[in-house]
Order: sequence, then C-alpha cells, then structure tokens
Amino acid sequence: MKRPCLLGFVIAALFCSGSANGENLQALLSKFKAETDLARKELLLIEILQHSEAGPQLLALAEKTSDTDRLLRKYERVKDPKEIRAWLMAYHGEAPGQQVMYSFVDWAISNPDGFIAITDGFTDGEQKIFVEGFSDAIYQSSREREFKNAFKGRQTKVLSMTLAELP
Repeated sequence: MKRPCLLGFVIAALFCSGSANGENLQALLSKFKAETDLARKELLLIEILQHSEAGPQLLALAEKTSDTDRLLRKYERVKDPKEIRAWLMAYHGEAPGQQVMYSFVDWAISNPDGFIAITDGFTDGEQKIFVEGFSDAIYQSSREREFKNAFKGRQTKVLSMTLAELP
C-alpha cells in the first residue's frame, strides 16, 4: 500500500467523529495496522471513526509512519544507518511502535541489502529486542511469504533470528 494513501485516510479521519459501537478501539486499531488490503483498511477506518477517542491515536500512527519513512529515505541517500537504528530501537508507545515496525517491514521487503546494513549494526541485546517486534510485525501484516522470498539465499544473525520466529 502506498504511504500517501494511508496518510490521507488518517488525516481525513481526524476530522470525523462519532459514537463508539462494535469492537473496542484497540482491537480495531490492531486490525487496521495489520491489514494490507486497501479496501478492507478503508472499511476498518470507517468503523474506527465511530469511536470519538480515535483521533489522537490515528494521528500518532500517521506521525510515526511519516517519521519512519522520512528516516528510511534519508538512509537511502546518505547510507548511514545510525539514525534509523536508533529510531527502530526507541520506544514510541504500543500502537505507534507497531506502526514503525510495519513501515520497516514494507521497506525491508523492497530493500533487502539496506535491511541487512541497518540490522547488522545492532548489539546482541538490541538484536533480540528488534527481532521480537519486527517478526511480530511481519506476522501481523501477513507478509511472511514476501519476507522469506525477498531474503532467500541471504544469511545474517538478525535474519536467522527473524526467520526462526516466523511460522
């Protein structure tokens, strides 16, 4: 899914409000973050908008998506992984933190060499923390097959740890 579409949906959502009904907001936000089909994502967003408290959480998701994408574009230009590594290891809150990982999954599948360059610099402790969140984001977004195909024939410690966590 293209980031501008997601960002547009989220920004549009901030101007809507309604009364809460159906599933709880956290469950809907989790489904929204994991969904990859744009039409289903739009339907989930409509349901999320029925919750009057959804605005701030949607804004946080949009900001983390935007910030992550900006840092990844910067990495692509300067090839210095320090800033994106620090961003990936920082605590952003539960939902925004998951969105950081979803954005990184999208990017990693299209940029396997960049993924390896970024993750090879993690310390052993950072590797374990990263792999836990990253492998969960791959699984929650149903991107296991894409990820495995993108990294077929490549071997690094982080990659091996990640693949071991996937079904």
